[in-house]
Amino acid sequence: MFSVIKRSYFGADLPTEVRVFNTNHVIIMISLFAATILSMILMPQTKATLILIFTLSLGVITFFEANRTGRYTSCSVVMSLVFNFLLIPSVFFYYNSLTCCIPIYGVLAIVYTIFLIRGKWGFILVTIEVIWQLCLFAVGYRYLEFHP
Repeated sequence: MFSVIKRSYFGADLPTEVRVFNTNHVIIMISLFAATILSMILMPQTKATLILIFTLSLGVITFFEANRTGRYTSCSVVMSLVFNFLLIPSVFFYYNSLTCCIPIYGVLAIVYTIFLIRGKWGFILVTIEVIWQLCLFAVGYRYLEFHP
């Protein structure tokens, strides 16, 4: 069973881009699953848990949809937009902005985009994401005194 899954999603006959996409998505899904469980245990707040469950569900959907249709770039764009413009900003402001490790996750989300989206759209998306993250950091730094 495990060897069939390994061969169909990570086999040597698959292109490198597909294996990178699948590896990144599996790591993201495992991380989001762990974050969802830890969020329910350590900080039982409905908003954060719902955001994590939504992002995890979208990760699973885009993983299987990309492998079914071969539209890896469009699924990567969807996940990149969700990470950088929904998940990271909401968690950034919900959990005390700069005082927790959210800026690191913003950088990792940009690295995700760099790995998976090539060409003109990758450059445009990375540029927008870097400007967005810098704006988030500036707002978080400017209004740090308003957070507990």
